[in-house]
Amino acid sequence: MSVVFVAAVVFCRCTGSTGDIDGTVIPFREMQERTYSDIAGKIAGSIRYIVYNATSEEQLFSEPDKVIFRNGMLYIHDWQNRRIIAVGEHGNFVSSLDKRGRGPGEYLQITDFDVDGSGGIWVIDGQKDRLLHYDSGMACIGTRELPFEANYIRCLGNGNFLVGLTSWDTSEYGGRKVLVTDMDLNVSAELMEYDEFTDPNYAFPSAGFVGKGDNVLYHQPIDDSVYEITPEGKITEIYRYDFGARTVPDEMRADIERHRDEFDRYRTLVKSQYIDDRIIAGSILEGRKINDFIIDRERGTIYLQDDLFRSISVIGISDGHIIFRISDNDDSFEPLLPEDIRIRLENGNDILGILDVSDIPRLIFE
Repeated sequence: MSVVFVAAVVFCRCTGSTGDIDGTVIPFREMQERTYSDIAGKIAGSIRYIVYNATSEEQLFSEPDKVIFRNGMLYIHDWQNRRIIAVGEHGNFVSSLDKRGRGPGEYLQITDFDVDGSGGIWVIDGQKDRLLHYDSGMACIGTRELPFEANYIRCLGNGNFLVGLTSWDTSEYGGRKVLVTDMDLNVSAELMEYDEFTDPNYAFPSAGFVGKGDNVLYHQPIDDSVYEITPEGKITEIYRYDFGARTVPDEMRADIERHRDEFDRYRTLVKSQYIDDRIIAGSILEGRKINDFIIDRERGTIYLQDDLFRSISVIGISDGHIIFRISDNDDSFEPLLPEDIRIRLENGNDILGILDVSDIPRLIFE
């Protein structure tokens, strides 16, 4: 039986401020734009491929919503089937978290999840407003009632959490974007505020938190800024993307449904985002199309995913690694694959790829 912890005690109400941080501008509009076509061969030759060897329908995944690479395993959230599948580095099925329901240790919806250093899995159930804790064997060992409405979680090395709040949260923390809490959900810091141009009725794909060494990068659409946060809850840097005339106007951000058909003229960040001194990797929304990108910061060059390379897509960025899914949607990338991988793809296997971001400057940019 799961143990229920109800904790809403606040032991410190420290507010994180961004007012004294000028931030770093990412001059997207001024960079030289190239496409995956220019580096596809280098990408194909740099990826470590994983052939997933599923042996039953219950082990398959359809649409990965989030992927974490940690402890030598890939954790894949299949949002359509509402389960998390753990896959070993050699493509072997390890285990599956599939506990849909209303009973003890069960969830209705996996809104977000993270994996701690011991392989424990922490799941936010956004429908029941609960945080569930499962061990590495997928057995539930604890359930906590959330004293706020949350849509993102990140396990920190010091045992605390970063929690991303929804824009519609009506708790005492309503209006804040990120909280730092301990394992009992006691709040020690509140970071950033939603502005008046936030539309609570429309959501875009977002990973929320992405690791960067000991720190964490936070982003949520349609904010074109990425925030770097320490485990203690201090914002150390703000990366502000400049899309120039293609920046989504504030009045459109405030009422997205009304202006959705006008988005073809604009760009905004979505899904996972990663930034360091040499590279930037992520995805942008252009109209109704999501394009992945890799930026060479030293040369001021953007490599954008183009229509010739729809078969290689970023499905997650995790702890310094980009995770790709390789499909057979087109014939442009397939000939660049190693022969054995190409054969397995043609045979219907799921193919995943892992690229270490520290290898990109040497293997792809040079």
